[in-house]
Amino acid sequence: PGHDLAILVMCHHNIISTGTFGWWGAWLNRGMTIFYQDWPKPNSTLASLFVKDEFFLPYWIGMS
Repeated sequence: PGHDLAILVMCHHNIISTGTFGWWGAWLNRGMTIFYQDWPKPNSTLASLFVKDEFFLPYWIGMS
């Protein structure tokens, strides 16, 4: 995992899932990041606990 994270950090672009491993790779490299913006599903239990602005950085690009 350490080598994989180091490779992610060296990338210029990231397409990440909703998991924390990709999130840390994207956050550490500060490059262009694309994420799935329709997560969590609206009106779900997680959506009521989750603040997107605190998880996804403002310069990351959301795609649905």
